[in-house]
Order: sequence, then structure tokens, then C-alpha cells
Amino acid sequence: SGLAIAALAWNPRARIFQRTPFLLPVLAALLWLAFDWTRCQGQLAHSWGALAYSQWRDTALLQSAALFGQHGLSALCVWIAANLALWLRPEYSARAPGLWRVPIAIIALLHIWGAWRIWDYDHSPQETMRVLLVQTNSSSLTKSGSESQFEQAERLTREYSRVNKKVDLVVWPETSATVGGIRRGETETRNGFYDLRSTRHVARAEKLTTEIKAGLLLGAQDYEFLEQDERVLLYNRALLFSPGGEQQSSGKTHVVPFGERAPLGDYVSFRWLAQFAPSPPVMAAEFARPLRIKTEKREISIGTMICFESCFSSPARELKKQDARVLFVLTNDEWFAGTNAPWEHAAMSSLRAAENGIAVAQSANGGYSFAVDGRGRFLARSEFGKAQAMKVEIPLTR
Repeated sequence: SGLAIAALAWNPRARIFQRTPFLLPVLAALLWLAFDWTRCQGQLAHSWGALAYSQWRDTALLQSAALFGQHGLSALCVWIAANLALWLRPEYSARAPGLWRVPIAIIALLHIWGAWRIWDYDHSPQETMRVLLVQTNSSSLTKSGSESQFEQAERLTREYSRVNKKVDLVVWPETSATVGGIRRGETETRNGFYDLRSTRHVARAEKLTTEIKAGLLLGAQDYEFLEQDERVLLYNRALLFSPGGEQQSSGKTHVVPFGERAPLGDYVSFRWLAQFAPSPPVMAAEFARPLRIKTEKREISIGTMICFESCFSSPARELKKQDARVLFVLTNDEWFAGTNAPWEHAAMSSLRAAENGIAVAQSANGGYSFAVDGRGRFLARSEFGKAQAMKVEIPLTR
């Protein structure tokens, strides 16, 4: 709809645009900015396909996201394209040569500033964190008896730790484990509230952190049974297990419309939409907070984003404000095998890094696992969809 309205407004023959041709590209950019921002608001929010993601290869221009944000960078792309499109019309190119000169000058200045920002980053002292990114390749439709995502991640971690040097943190993908209480039947356990698999995952994660002497960050489905009204609540969380036995968690604040929860379900007239969403629905966490991992030398504050959240500016920005020094994305992208979606999802993290000046690393089930530095440049990247463990030194923000 935003593109359609912008197209309707594109009328070079209008008298106001004949007199002031520079106004039309500005209008197109402002319309794009408004609709790009609007579609990231509310329960149906989504920002896949944002023009800003297309600039991940142009690292110097990508730094403009630190000035304008995701929506501003998308609007900048539209403004430049609109100026050049108008200049290609003969009636404007002769009397308004600034239609190409001004955009070229702006692009040049932004590239110079971006190159300086990258140079300054490379020549500043940096601490690093040794991280093992574990990428699983477990189908969400796995049949009984085959290796589960948890088992695969556990095996890959142990295989790496037997022959390689110690790391500070091991990161597993989204929904690697199932934790919490869920009612399976009055006679299944003593109190009837707990799935034995849930407690096994926690115990095995705790044991693993003790063995490898490193923290373990993983994605988990966390079930909570409300006895008073026989209701099950489901949360999508990031859990951090420390070698000393401490556990921390941070929830997913942006849930996927229909994929995790029916939108607008709080309104009676829209409750019928629940039939198109999973049951129980995933509950959105009220807020996300950084987690703290203790290494041999220091304590590090880390931020977590779960899957869909990395396509929004606000989660990364809020975690950075709360002094997170590195961001981790835990995701399950195997649903999108055979499409460009996993690669666009990776480009989102590159933009988040440049936008906030903070390194971002992703651990995926399917898709790509990777790390980008605080300027959005890829430090390491996995082979698509292959189960593997990849060590990377990630720079920390100061």
C-alpha cells in the first residue's frame, strides 16, 4: 500500500513539481519513510524486504544507519533513486542538473564518513570474546528416534571441546531445549505438572557447562502450567547457564504474527484468528534484559535477540542502552530452506551492528551462523544448513 501511494503521488507534471523539481524526490522519500516505519509498529509488525538491508555489501554506506537508522537509510535509497529517475526525463535534466549532482555529492560524503568510521574502529583498542557458535540441522518435523536438536548441539559441542582450546561462551540456536512445567497427566509424575524431558534438558545443560568450563547460551521453549485455570503458557526464551550453576533468562518480546501467536487476540472480535496460530500461543515477554557471563578475566554483559527480533531496530537499541557489549541472535531458519530468507535474515544482523556500533553473532538451526563486527562486516560465516561448530573471536564494544 505504501508503494502504491508513493506511485500515485509521483506526478512530475504537477505545477508545484514543475516549479520545484527537488520537492518530488523528497516527497517520495518521506512517504517511504512513513510507511517503512508504520509497518514495524503494532502486532502485525514486520520489516522483511526493507531497502536498508540491500546495502549490507556497501559497508561504507551502511554506516549511515548509525545516523539515520534503518528507516532513514531506506528513505535515503529512495531519495537517491527518485532524483536520478527524475533527472533521466529530458525536460528536467537540462534545467535541473542538481538532480544528479546533489545525490552523487551526498553519496560521496556518506562514503567518506563511513570509511573514516570503519578506520577509527579498526585502529581503536578492542577486547574480544571467544565464542563457539553451534549450528544444528534438525528438522522441525523430526521423526521419533532420530537425533533431536538438543542432542545434536550437545554432540557438536563435546566433539569440539575434546580437541580444541577453551572458549568463553557456547551458543546454541533457538528452541534447542524444552524446559519448565507442562501438565502431561495426573499419573505421569508425582505432581502431574512436569514433562521429564524438560528437567533432563536443564540437568544436561548444567552438566555440560561444568565439563567444558564455559557458559552455555541456548534458545528454549519454556512451558508454565497455571493450575488454577488449567492453562498452559509458552514462552520463547534465551537461557544462559554458567559453570558455577547460575541460570539467567531473557524472553522474546516480538513474537511472530500467526507463526507464534494470533495477532489482535486481546480483542474479542479478532479471537477467531487463534485458529490460524499454534496452541498454546507463544507469550511475548514484557522486556528483554542483558545477561551477564563470567569468564576467566572479566564479566561480560551480553544481549540476546530471538529470530524475528533482529529485523527490528528497537530490541538491539534497547539492549545496547542497557550496556550490552555484544548481541547474539538465536534462530531457527530451517523453515525457509530453498529461499533467500535466511540470507536476508543475516543481512539484518549486519545492519543492526552498523546501526548500534556493536558486534552481532547468530547461531541457527538451518540457515547461516555467523559473526559480524561493530561495523557490520562478516568475521566468519558457516556453510548453509550444515551441522557444525565454529569458533570466532568477537570484538566487544567499549
